[in-house]
Amino acid sequence: LGSLAALHAQEQGKPANSATPPPQPGGGTAQEVSIVIDPACTRRIEGTSDLNRSTYFNLFTNIDKTSCKTPEIYDWLVKENRIVWGSTQGVMKAESDGYQYKEDPKRPGFVDQESLKKRLAAMIYKPTEDYRQDMGNRIELVSHDPTNKHPSFMGEYMIAYFKEDKKLPPHTLPNNLEAAAELYALSLLHGFFDFNRPEWLELLNEPHYSYWSDPHLAKYHTVTRDAVHRMVPGVRVGGPCLAVAYYYGNQFENFRGLRDFIDNTQCGLDFYSFHVYDFLGRKDGDIISETENSDVFPGRITSGLPLESVLDLIQNHTVNHYGKKVDIVISETGGYGAQKRIEAEAKKRIPGDGFDWEMKKRSIDDFNMVSSLIGHTLTYMDHPETVKKSVPFILLHAMAWDPTYYSTLYVPRNFENKNDWVATKKIHFYQMFRDLQGRRVAASCLDPDVQTRAFVDGNTVFVVMNNLSNQPKNVRLEMPTASKMMVRRFGRNADLTPYLTEEVVTPVKSLALKPREAVLLRAEFVKPVVQERILNEISCYGDKVATKVKDKTEITVKIPNLDQVDHAWLRVGISRPQEGAPEVDIVLNGKSLVVPLEQCADRLTEKGKDYASCKLVRLDSAALQEVNTITVSFPDGKPGAVGAVVIRAAYHVP
Repeated sequence: LGSLAALHAQEQGKPANSATPPPQPGGGTAQEVSIVIDPACTRRIEGTSDLNRSTYFNLFTNIDKTSCKTPEIYDWLVKENRIVWGSTQGVMKAESDGYQYKEDPKRPGFVDQESLKKRLAAMIYKPTEDYRQDMGNRIELVSHDPTNKHPSFMGEYMIAYFKEDKKLPPHTLPNNLEAAAELYALSLLHGFFDFNRPEWLELLNEPHYSYWSDPHLAKYHTVTRDAVHRMVPGVRVGGPCLAVAYYYGNQFENFRGLRDFIDNTQCGLDFYSFHVYDFLGRKDGDIISETENSDVFPGRITSGLPLESVLDLIQNHTVNHYGKKVDIVISETGGYGAQKRIEAEAKKRIPGDGFDWEMKKRSIDDFNMVSSLIGHTLTYMDHPETVKKSVPFILLHAMAWDPTYYSTLYVPRNFENKNDWVATKKIHFYQMFRDLQGRRVAASCLDPDVQTRAFVDGNTVFVVMNNLSNQPKNVRLEMPTASKMMVRRFGRNADLTPYLTEEVVTPVKSLALKPREAVLLRAEFVKPVVQERILNEISCYGDKVATKVKDKTEITVKIPNLDQVDHAWLRVGISRPQEGAPEVDIVLNGKSLVVPLEQCADRLTEKGKDYASCKLVRLDSAALQEVNTITVSFPDGKPGAVGAVVIRAAYHVP
């Protein structure tokens, strides 16, 4: 296997734009991409190398044998596709659902503890012993409750926004925060077994944006944190469970709500959380005409490079202001397209009617969900030190309340036959990664469009590649020659429906990636792959966050123990108005860098929205200093902002 450093030095010697032709709508000449895999080099990220499958490949709802309806479905999902339970809702019971809390006559405003214990004991979920074993005896769950669930005798706190606008359904918080916090702690203590007691507790789901900067919301979380820590050790309390992750928007002004919440809680919660969704638009095949407005969502892509900038931004802020990183929980993640557009495209491309046609139509949006999930998940995987949980917003089924619900793994045939369950194409996400496991190993790709991750398990090397762009790629794979190889592909057909294919192939050194296609390559060797060296990546953060750029901005990054650094990646998060070009000039310690221009940039800008990305540049250790000055400017002279500047340095581990 050739030297990683030598190969990248050769690649970086090319002219700046020689490998990045301008995007061609509908296809074009495939870009040549070099991917280097070194299975003998373990890659740690802040000390973590092993893949924790339960962090990513879980289901939003329970997946036990009763929920799965048949033993065959259960075995296929849990034992073959290795899906686990990831989220539960309803720690606090809702009075609106007919549950009546009893007030303690001796403690006005507080719940009567004895009556609560009896009610919870009668309602507690009792897993079977087989299910416990299948889930590993202790399942790591996230829980969030809807708003307005506290008992009325705890009082009502309502922000002025809702008092002034009487048309909006009110969102309220409890006024007696100590009483509400105690109720949460008691519900966690007596309403669950250790097996399914939530690991991460969010107090409420997607609070209205008018509350994000409000001190009362922050105090609700800190008071509850203290009560839960005191009464239920082991449960982590965090939030604010925001509905969006567009913190790059408006040149990072959209970070203000989450930033204020972090500051109002003095960066003291056990974790911080939000939801991450792609809302796909014209650039992703959901277009009917150029003049049509989106009926549901504007186009907004977060997966991949924009999400990288968001995760860097949060940590850069907390490191600079509080001297520490924070844990992140993504309690919902996925992607959707505008439903009217999907309906029209289905009628045009796959004419038909009835239930089978409906499932094909839905599969167009299933591609959106799975493709976004792949982009999100591969990003989370590269931040294991901070992203502790991500939960795909996919329910097992919704027969009890809406058989036609859009985000389910199964629906009853014709949406009514409970004895005949039909899998949606959302199952492709779990099938794609059903065997992925092992320790992370060195994998390098200079093309920012192709997310690349590699893992080793015994004698098997897994390589995952995901093309974020609407352009084809020709991959040249630099890695030892395997004895056997399997290639699994997920992508989109011409009629916009998804496909998942798998074939055993003669070990290859090159392969083609179609637009928006993901590939999992499983290479088997005769003998186990031996670890020969270890690199540990540490993120070093800039001294400024969310900086507006008029002419240029300078940001300083310090790197400790420079003599132990093998190589590094410079990561620069940017946000620009729509009229701003995606090109960025970056100077490191007085030397101009070649900044790869991603072909997926056309997907990251929709009409009326800004362009946001994370510029990734591989650095040789010789280019680094103990104190590094990074200068960022935009060659078109138009406005923009820099979110976070990070040098992720790979250190030799003795």
